[in-house]
Amino acid sequence: MRLAGVESGTYHYSQVIKQDQYDRLLTTRSVEPRIFSPSLWATAVLNHKQGLMTSKKLRQAFQAALDMEPIMAAAVGHPLFYRLDPGLWPPELVLWHSKAGGAAYNQKDKEKARRLLKEAGYTGQPVRWLTTQELGRFYKIALVAKQQLEEVGFRVYFNRVRALPVYTPTRRELRALEKDRADMRRGNSYTLDEFSEWLLGRPDQKARGKKAPARAKA
Repeated sequence: MRLAGVESGTYHYSQVIKQDQYDRLLTTRSVEPRIFSPSLWATAVLNHKQGLMTSKKLRQAFQAALDMEPIMAAAVGHPLFYRLDPGLWPPELVLWHSKAGGAAYNQKDKEKARRLLKEAGYTGQPVRWLTTQELGRFYKIALVAKQQLEEVGFRVYFNRVRALPVYTPTRRELRALEKDRADMRRGNSYTLDEFSEWLLGRPDQKARGKKAPARAKA
């Protein structure tokens, strides 16, 4: 519907168009498609505190087994809409982007992974992976990664959970957000922690030791 509206001239702008329609848009003279990046990044967060992944060799085996190209192709599809990079921050964030440790990324070395599993004394204990089917792209990533891990000897089981609910900010929080935006337009500086509170949708009241404000009555 949104794409048809842009093509017909009903709308001047649309976003989040399905990627399989990109090539079609390239042939539409009245439309100028643009790809915005970075958008998001995907990562598997391993539990270093308890369970199997407290073993460094198991974590290394996990990392050695993964082939990122088919993982991202399954999750995203069109090759123009994803890229592989070992950094925790995207290249656009020049001050923070780093490829340190990049040699350990995208190894796709099954023999190394099997060797590390053996050295770790792994005997097929189940690895639990928390994922959600509500976010299709990330679920596809988990499915392909699971297959690759099982090919080298891991036993992976999904714990399917619900995605976090959308938070509706209070009026007080909305007023504070507008004030912060005005300050930023005036050029006032912010630390990453201060800005990330609103970037994530709500202030981290618990971390600051403050009681969350009561919701205003309508």
